[in-house]
Amino acid sequence: MPVSQRVNLPFTHHNIPSGAKSHAPVDPEQHLDVTVYLRPASNELKQVIDDIVAGKRQPFTREKYQHKFGASDKDIEHMRKFADEHHLKVKHVHHAARTKIDNYDFERDGKKYSHRYQSGALSVPQTYADLITGVFGFDTRPSARPLYHRRKASAAAAATGSFNPNQVAQLYNFPTQGNGSGQTVGIIELGGGYDANQLSQYFNSLGVSPTPVVSDVSVDGGSNSPSDPNGADGEVQLDIEVVGCVAPGAKIVVYFAPNTDQGFVDAITQAVHDTTNKPSILSISWGSAESAWTSQARDSMDQAFQAAASMGVTVCVAAGDTGSQDSGTGNNVDFPASNPYVLGCGGTFLQGKGNQITSETVWDDNPTSSATGGGVSQVYSLPSWQANKQVTATGQSPTALTMRGVPDVAGDADPNSGYNISVDGQTTIIGGTSAVAPLWAGLIALLNEQLGKPLGYANPTLYGLSSGFNDITSGNNGAYQAQQGWDTCTGLGSPNGAQLLNALQSSSTGTAGQSLHYQNPQNARVAQTSGLARQPEYTMITPPPNVTGSLHIGHALTFSIQDALVRWRRMKGEDVKWIPGIDHAGIGTQSVVEKDLMRRKQISRHDLGRDAFIEQVYTWKETYGNKIIDQIRKLGVSVDWERSFFTMDTLRSEAVTAAFCQLHKDRLIYRDTRLINWCCALQTAISDIEVEHETIQGRTLLEVPSGPEKVEFGVLHEFAYPLEHPAEDIKELVVATTRVETMIGDCAVAVHPEDPRYRNVQGKFLIHPITGARIPIIADAHLVDPHFGTGAVKITPAHDANDYACARRHGLAFTSIFDLRGRVTLNIPQLQGQDRFLARKLVINRLKELGLYRGKDESYCMSVARCSRSGDIIEPMLQPQWFVRVGDLARRVLKAVDEGKMSLIPGYHKDELQRWLGDTQDWCISRQLWWGHRIPAYRLELDLPSPSPLEVPSWVVAPTLEEAHVQVRDFLQSANLPSTSSYTLRQDEDVLDTWFSSALLPLSALGWKGGNGIPDRYPLSLMETGFDILFFWVARMAMLCTYFVDEPPFNDILLHAMVRDSQGRKMSKSLGNVIDPLHIIHGVSLDTMIQNLEASNLSKTEQQRSAKLLQAEYPLGIQPLGSDALRLALLEYTQQAKVTSASQFGNKIWNLVKFGKTHFGDRSRSQLEMNSSKVQDSLLASFALSRLSATVKNVDVAMNHYNIREAVDAVRTFIQEDLCDTFVEFSKFSISQEPSLISVLYHCVETSMRLLHPFMPYITEELWNHLPKLTQESSSLMLASYPQYQDFSQWSNETAEVEFKSLLEIIHAVRSLRQNNGLSLSTKTSTKVVSTEPDFMAPQKPLQRYFNEVVKFTHSSQLELLRVDRFDADPYHAQGCAVKEVSPTLKVYIPYESIRQHSPSDANKRLIAKRKLEKVMADISNLEHRMQDPNYDNRVPETVKQKNSRRLESLHAQRDSIQQNLRLYSD
Repeated sequence: MPVSQRVNLPFTHHNIPSGAKSHAPVDPEQHLDVTVYLRPASNELKQVIDDIVAGKRQPFTREKYQHKFGASDKDIEHMRKFADEHHLKVKHVHHAARTKIDNYDFERDGKKYSHRYQSGALSVPQTYADLITGVFGFDTRPSARPLYHRRKASAAAAATGSFNPNQVAQLYNFPTQGNGSGQTVGIIELGGGYDANQLSQYFNSLGVSPTPVVSDVSVDGGSNSPSDPNGADGEVQLDIEVVGCVAPGAKIVVYFAPNTDQGFVDAITQAVHDTTNKPSILSISWGSAESAWTSQARDSMDQAFQAAASMGVTVCVAAGDTGSQDSGTGNNVDFPASNPYVLGCGGTFLQGKGNQITSETVWDDNPTSSATGGGVSQVYSLPSWQANKQVTATGQSPTALTMRGVPDVAGDADPNSGYNISVDGQTTIIGGTSAVAPLWAGLIALLNEQLGKPLGYANPTLYGLSSGFNDITSGNNGAYQAQQGWDTCTGLGSPNGAQLLNALQSSSTGTAGQSLHYQNPQNARVAQTSGLARQPEYTMITPPPNVTGSLHIGHALTFSIQDALVRWRRMKGEDVKWIPGIDHAGIGTQSVVEKDLMRRKQISRHDLGRDAFIEQVYTWKETYGNKIIDQIRKLGVSVDWERSFFTMDTLRSEAVTAAFCQLHKDRLIYRDTRLINWCCALQTAISDIEVEHETIQGRTLLEVPSGPEKVEFGVLHEFAYPLEHPAEDIKELVVATTRVETMIGDCAVAVHPEDPRYRNVQGKFLIHPITGARIPIIADAHLVDPHFGTGAVKITPAHDANDYACARRHGLAFTSIFDLRGRVTLNIPQLQGQDRFLARKLVINRLKELGLYRGKDESYCMSVARCSRSGDIIEPMLQPQWFVRVGDLARRVLKAVDEGKMSLIPGYHKDELQRWLGDTQDWCISRQLWWGHRIPAYRLELDLPSPSPLEVPSWVVAPTLEEAHVQVRDFLQSANLPSTSSYTLRQDEDVLDTWFSSALLPLSALGWKGGNGIPDRYPLSLMETGFDILFFWVARMAMLCTYFVDEPPFNDILLHAMVRDSQGRKMSKSLGNVIDPLHIIHGVSLDTMIQNLEASNLSKTEQQRSAKLLQAEYPLGIQPLGSDALRLALLEYTQQAKVTSASQFGNKIWNLVKFGKTHFGDRSRSQLEMNSSKVQDSLLASFALSRLSATVKNVDVAMNHYNIREAVDAVRTFIQEDLCDTFVEFSKFSISQEPSLISVLYHCVETSMRLLHPFMPYITEELWNHLPKLTQESSSLMLASYPQYQDFSQWSNETAEVEFKSLLEIIHAVRSLRQNNGLSLSTKTSTKVVSTEPDFMAPQKPLQRYFNEVVKFTHSSQLELLRVDRFDADPYHAQGCAVKEVSPTLKVYIPYESIRQHSPSDANKRLIAKRKLEKVMADISNLEHRMQDPNYDNRVPETVKQKNSRRLESLHAQRDSIQQNLRLYSD
């Protein structure tokens, strides 16, 4: 090709480097594998990353990235053409891997390309120049050899004076006990290898658990031989060791490539886009200058790292030295650690102006020199989320922010020599770079675990945390000041390097006062079980949330209840397994994805095809599955993440297939044509739970997705059927229906056999006015109510459940009149092919023309069945489906319930379950969807001579197609047919009902794959879920699991009520009342909630209606309240508690601990321990400890009976009333002089944190860690022992409680009397206390001992005590005093003259008193009404009954007191 038709690629001009070796020109006969990078399909990537960082969109999955930014098909075809033109062989094409085409084999035309080791640049044909962004592979240097030989087994331990990985971790001040479970860390290695056996021995010797799983990927096809022990490289060994020690449990993947520009770029690209291993963290490091690199290498790597950022992949880069310099441009081309899309680990130079960071560049390893990587700042501008972040540099100049960085390639970790490792028994030096990046990767894995979510592109998070900067730069470290070798951004290397964890964890909760500790339950289990044997097992699974979208407040209730139980059990020392999962939600997920595709791209699933559509659904699943996990973590839920499941993952799919095949083999699954719920919009059968019933009051027009216009409902139409042979007294039968269009499928008219009006026409025939068919008049007492309507009922068995049952009783014919889209199929002029609701109008018009229409009732009340997913009107349809026979399965469950093997809580649900199981119908399990478990059944079509006497099975059920073929061959053999007989097998297109796979979860979540073997930890200890899915899920789990292993799947079933809005409505997206738990935790503006609505799949009408409801309900948005407040409010939801009240309670316990710490100080363990004799001498201390003892007992009883609300109420009452309002307030007078009160306060506070932890885990963990510890029981409250009553029973003191409560009752009575009479707190009045108790005035009585405290708390100017024999002899009774009865033997008075001087007029007081009396009387009436309910004794817990009785008694006393005061005001 002429030179004039060729152009040079940018950034490829290069001169031969000084001292370069093996730089011969390309041999025309030499075969080269060349990587060609193509332009992306879209140039919006940088904006997309900014949007992700800003929280405006979710990170891409790798599949979605390929679709959005991969090379276009058109460009790839152009490159195929280019290859054909030049006789080049295309070996591999990859859209997503930064739009690269791998491995061109240059066979003959190598000479045409100017080799870059000659002076000049790489040139390509001009017609392809715009397509190509980079070409790599002309580097002919030999692949890099390992720098170090493998270690000898005898010298595996580090030599004296060297650093082992644990010491390296300590050097960087990494937090201990990290956990990388769920993370995949990728390490990119140029050349070298590792010794797997040696690594295993090393980790075993350290006791690292779990032992890291290491795998490798050879980027160049294996020529590097990474698994060859003889090529083991000390550097990569150290990389793996550090990651394994810092983040045990992480999967480690090492990507090996030749030490060339092509090898390195290919390795980065492959790692970023690895859809098999899907690394969430990449560690990349290099030290010496890569003299062969050009600027195009930097640009191509930049593209790969942008792709990583868009997918939430954290890239850790340690780049060192000055790098190589592109002689063509003068730019530094060594990829810098300051690239905005990576987390820089090498030394960098941070430049500032004032208190703002302006730029960042790589700095040389010589700290005294200027930054020689200055070319970096010319290439990379800071993104918006990184620039201009405020940094408080008190008393420091901007230059104090320079020299940022963890040790770079010069080995600054050891200022003298770098890292020392043992190689062949000798201490050998390795520069710091190789270990730095994996250390960072380990830290990020730890951060991810502690944050509860993938961190991704760490720079935006780190730069957004001013506290991360302040810890180092503002000199808050006492004697430590920012200095070289410390990372200004993260604090790594500094004495307070863990500060970043606190800052990040605090920001992750969204609310001040939330815990900075997120304790991993796996760590908890390991620590908990070490050294212990035969702990009681407690196993649960979470009801898996649907992957249709994010969690709502109902899910938060479920997780809050379950987590409270799990934490309680764990703290009791039980071996807890709580397994989380996500449900694929067949119809729901397919529906939302279809809506999303139509909204965004105006395409349907049919436009894509099944495989491409399933790929779109998996992309949705990745996005929303990760969002759900993030929400669960933010709630502080302590599940076992390593055992998490997805209902369509491999193990669960195997279980589903095995279960279907076994049930079919056992004749419990069969195929039949029956009446089912059909959604015309989605074109699938749906379950009863997916049907919503809407009550219509009179004529109403409703939108119907499958209809052309709004449809009329709530109208009852009447029309006449003429008799075939009219009689004198009756010539026609008039029927009434709301679905007049279905009359074209009528096969009979039914009347009641005892109805005298129709006795003479039973058994005769009617003439169908439209089809002309003869239809019989039948008698059916089950169906017909002679007193309703005309007493005659039309029968359409193919489209009505009641009619279907009637037709089967009478042997009538079934005629389907609609196709799957709801269009008329009968060959009737003007009706065939019409939509069912348009046909309604046409049928009415036809009947009118025939004179048979008899009018309509437009005030008819009816229930309309709608599909909850599409909103379409359900059409009962006769369809061939797969069914489960449930009769025998239900009887097994009923037997288990009767024998007490399964208990339902609350108990009244037992009757409901028994009724449902006793009358349940066979279960339709097939769905006409693409998303779900494909039914393992194959349609058999066998070519046989016709006619044939053989009965050939229509369907073959088998786990795989291969096994289906085996069954067919067995059938041919048994039927004496040739084995070569022609046949076809075609798998059923349908999928299984989602509830089928969910019904197997008690088995499959524990690893069951089929058969009757019982998996470990079966049955579950508890199944906790909402009562609304008792029949659809719980009962089906019980049926299937009991059948397969002959044992019920759970011991206890705990059912909670549904969360409803302030108007008592069920949460519904269409109503706009669904609340994201994170909106309560972090807060959200009204604008954001409305924007979320607009981005949803709701229709415009639904969006507008929902927006109005949000504006009315949340005019100011939702203030951030934190996860603890949300959890506590949900656990108390039956009392209609407010989240704001729960948040205020959090502030109260925060202040309680703050008050306690001022008194605990530096007291020793012995000073905080309780002195029994001194405690018993104090009524206040005895009261507090007795109340604590009672609280521990009440909580234990409540939790053992699953009364979580009562447990919460008991703890909250103790902390708020007994501890804060009583003990703290009374002790303020004397706590400094009575050390025993300090020890009592400590034990009350510390025990309260343990009691409260299952319900408010964040704040209790944080506050507990600030308290002195009397034992070394645990480093985490999560693992501390839960208070047991036997340890506190000695403090029970009923006498102390009664005596001290008498004081409190007097104080409360006086305060109530003052408030009722309008007296302010600043007003002091004379107070009288009168009692008929004989020893009322005794010195040892509490009122005498705490006289001064009572005066203070009652705001009395004078407190008078008087004992009388009876109240009618009380001198104050007739002196004009306001009175309040404390008990039958005790009253308090305030003289009316005092009230008159300081309160409103008598008229106002009378008005206030009357209003209060009206409210009290209303409360009495309401409470008495509830207590008189017939089900009150059976359904209301005993503790609630007792509270109600006390409440009623109190209300009566209030009534009497107010009435007496009213008489006083009238005098």
